[in-house]
Amino acid sequence: MEILCLKEADAKEVCAWRYNEPYQIYNLPVWEEVVSNNWSIADEERRTREYRKIVDENGIFLGFFRYKMQDDKIILGLGLNPNYCGKKLGSKFIQKILDYLKVYNCLIELEVRSFNVRAIKCYEKVGFKIIDKSYKKTLNGEDEFVVMQINL
Repeated sequence: MEILCLKEADAKEVCAWRYNEPYQIYNLPVWEEVVSNNWSIADEERRTREYRKIVDENGIFLGFFRYKMQDDKIILGLGLNPNYCGKKLGSKFIQKILDYLKVYNCLIELEVRSFNVRAIKCYEKVGFKIIDKSYKKTLNGEDEFVVMQINL
C-alpha cells in the first residue's frame, strides 16, 4: 500500500461511493453539493493539507483519511472504498495510516457511529481504546458515536 495526496478527481470519486445498508449513512452527497457547502474535501488547500489516499500495489484506490491537529492530538477520519469493506482489509488499512502518522508522536482520536461494530472491532484490533460515547448532530439527525484513542 502507498499513501498519496488526495486530488480533486479522487474526492469526486469518494462522493460517488455507495455503501450498502446499514452503512449507507456514510454515503456523501454529490460533488456539486459538497462544493456548494464548502466541505473541506472540496477545498484544494484543506484537501492538500489534511487528506491522503491509500492505493494498493496496482494503484487501486482503497480509501482515504483526513488528519487534523487539534490541541495536542490528531483527529482522524477515514473511509474505505465500499468495494473493499468486509474483506479483512480494514486492519491493514488502518495500520498503514498509523504508520504514516507516527512521526507526530501524539494521541490520535477518532469517532465512529456506535452501531458500526465492524469498524469498532477493526480499530480495537490495531490498538484503539474506547474512551467515551457522545451524541452528535449529523446531516441525518442526531446519532450516538463512540470516541476512540490510541497513543503513538
